[in-house]
Amino acid sequence: MDKQFQYINRLLHTLPHKRKVIGLLIGVFFAFLFYSFLYVMREGIRIIFFLTEEYEVWVLTDAQVNFYNFVMAATAVIIGQSICFAYCFDTSWGRYGRQMYKMRSIVNDQRYLNSYFLNWASRIVFVFCIMLSMDSSGIHILNSHPEFNYIAILILLVLFFQSWTSIRRYFQHSFQWMALSFILLSFLSFGLSRIQLIDYKRINEIIYSHNSWHQYTIELPESEVYIYQKTGRFEAFLMIAEEKDSGKPILLIRRWLGEKYSPIELDSLAKTITKWKEEVYYESIDYSMLYIHKNTRMELVNQVKKKLKKAGAIRTLYGVLPSQREYDKSYYKMSVISYILNDLFDNPPLWQEEQSRLGINNIIRVVQGTSEEVSVDGVPIPITRLKEVIRLQLDNPEKAIELQTDNRASYDNYIAILQQVLQAFQNRREDASLIRYGTSFDDLEYEEQVELRKETPYRIVETIKQEETIH
Repeated sequence: MDKQFQYINRLLHTLPHKRKVIGLLIGVFFAFLFYSFLYVMREGIRIIFFLTEEYEVWVLTDAQVNFYNFVMAATAVIIGQSICFAYCFDTSWGRYGRQMYKMRSIVNDQRYLNSYFLNWASRIVFVFCIMLSMDSSGIHILNSHPEFNYIAILILLVLFFQSWTSIRRYFQHSFQWMALSFILLSFLSFGLSRIQLIDYKRINEIIYSHNSWHQYTIELPESEVYIYQKTGRFEAFLMIAEEKDSGKPILLIRRWLGEKYSPIELDSLAKTITKWKEEVYYESIDYSMLYIHKNTRMELVNQVKKKLKKAGAIRTLYGVLPSQREYDKSYYKMSVISYILNDLFDNPPLWQEEQSRLGINNIIRVVQGTSEEVSVDGVPIPITRLKEVIRLQLDNPEKAIELQTDNRASYDNYIAILQQVLQAFQNRREDASLIRYGTSFDDLEYEEQVELRKETPYRIVETIKQEETIH
């Protein structure tokens, strides 16, 4: 075996230097071309497969761009090295005897490795893109699971070692040469990855110029209570955000998913929604979607809700962020709190009549403050204890909550209170389900849930502290 190694090693020295240089140049040139191709393909995949109708796109951080650039560069360089091997060894060895079939096997191994790897990788990438693009959550999965990076590293290692498999069988000191190759290819890959062929940040800017979530400042409040409203007919999508330059609140509206939000004056809101309702071909529309920046004062929020009620758009959905999140924030745009603006909202005379009918003992008065406290029947308590206090008082179905909002308080504070109130009603309904059926409310049959909803209604009346109204 040692004689065979020595014999083959001597034959390598007979390779023309010109062929070695040309093989090296071909390998480097191919590596650059293939890296350029992969770079353009990555940006194309971002646009073709991961651009949503909401003008969300798979956004890469600088660290992610550098990592993916290195993976693409390393792939290109390893294949370039393989092409260099194949070119150098692909010569006429017939005059050197029977041992030269081993040289031919090296050439064949390199060619098959390149063709099979490229075929396999292209199919995997295509299927991967199709699967992730079938749902808009694909871009959030990619951004939220960095463990995918380890798979890319493993693939690179397998590809590199596989390119040396046949060479290590036939040559002495192959491990030393493989180690030297690993070091040289790593440096070359790093240098190649620093070449930015496309201004990806500019692409993001162009896309986000159509996305109001990035044109304005808007951060939704967090909530433990929410549902995922994926379908439904919407009367309008409203957004209360802040202008990035001035920090002033701005009211935006759109009619359909995929449309761009447009600024609208508060006085025109009710008229616009009423007009849209008259134009639809079906009898009823389900919801109005509200995305409100958490620092917005309740004065503006209440004004918007008054306009919605005037237009008959009383079924509202408040966009919120789940307190526990697996993906990035933009994934949860359809996580909402469902809330109905009943006839008693902003109608003091009618509420006075209802109070007389219910009786003072059946009304739990919750008053919003401007801090982390809330008042329950005149007693201040922390917001975090509100659910517990209300639950103890919900001893009959006639009990109602009067939620007085403070125009000076923030919307974030309002959602924190509202979720505590809703949780108290949910817990009462859950207790009733366990007592009657011995199981959770969510596990009941539909007819049983409907019956239990009638017996344990959510009685919430929202009023505004008139003495605190800011003029």
